[in-house]
Amino acid sequence: MLVVRSYIQGENYQNDIRNLTLVGTPNKGAAFAYIIWEGGNPIFADSVKGGNGFGVFAKYFYTNTINENYQEITEKSGLCIWEFGVSDTPIACNKEKVYDFVHKNVLSLGQLMPIYEGAIYRYPSMSEDITSTLIERNEFLFVLNNGGTYKGETYSLMSQISNLVSKFNLYASYSEETLYKIGVGIPNPSSVLYKDGEIMATHTTPYGDGTVASGYSVNINNILALGLGGEHSSLITKLIPFINDLIN
Repeated sequence: MLVVRSYIQGENYQNDIRNLTLVGTPNKGAAFAYIIWEGGNPIFADSVKGGNGFGVFAKYFYTNTINENYQEITEKSGLCIWEFGVSDTPIACNKEKVYDFVHKNVLSLGQLMPIYEGAIYRYPSMSEDITSTLIERNEFLFVLNNGGTYKGETYSLMSQISNLVSKFNLYASYSEETLYKIGVGIPNPSSVLYKDGEIMATHTTPYGDGTVASGYSVNINNILALGLGGEHSSLITKLIPFINDLIN
């Protein structure tokens, strides 16, 4: 959905999209991205993701996805060690290699880094918000939301989306425990990981879809969003009864 937004808001938009529906879109980013993008730790991201994923793959979605993508792209053994058996639980990952892999091959993860106020704060001071001064700041999403130029292309303001399409719909879930704020310590300059500080505290909200906190998915120009309920991966399925109305 962020790709569609970047097209519509971009200078090359041809006014060829009539209806736009955003479903659980991380319009202001998602806090979990910090854990993997800076810390190379998908196992920890899975542990705080929230939601009610069923099955081993869903329970360890980030770990499985990164591990399988690494194997497919590099044709090497995975980045993580698993304990196979009843639980099929990931035990550990090579964090430095995960970090290198996502920075070279999964750049979209960096474009999910949270940009909303207070998303990343200097632990233990809840008032010291460092989100806007991160070393690994999400410039893409910042420009997409506020207008400006990113990598040579100019984007209109986020609030202008509703003027660029005929029909604009927002859907989000308000029912799942979701990570929304992270407290970090002082960075270790000798480490490649956590350039903005290792995680010292995490905070969740009951209002989200397990991946994206609802307040940072739907806050676009005060447009009313309809709540679907459920986990991030199930939201599209829940929209099936509304599809005809959405496309007509």
